[in-house]
Amino acid sequence: MNKSVIHNTKLTRLSIPLKVKLTTYDTIVIFGVSEMMQKLQDKFQVEMTDDAQVLACRFPLPNWKPTQVIEEGIDSVWLYQKPKP
Repeated sequence: MNKSVIHNTKLTRLSIPLKVKLTTYDTIVIFGVSEMMQKLQDKFQVEMTDDAQVLACRFPLPNWKPTQVIEEGIDSVWLYQKPKP
């Protein structure tokens, strides 16, 4: 991995992700629960930059089409690019 990528990586653990502004992140990884995925999707649509990506683990975003799906079942991970309005 490129050293500049590692140097510029910021890991943030959020226990209340709906209260955090997402405008500064270019990759978001979420371990959500099914009940919160619609609210998160709405927040991503409003706050994410156009080139940001989301990795959703365990539960998919309800209305976004993933660019890639990794594994199946309990180990599923969905990669999303923010859809154009």
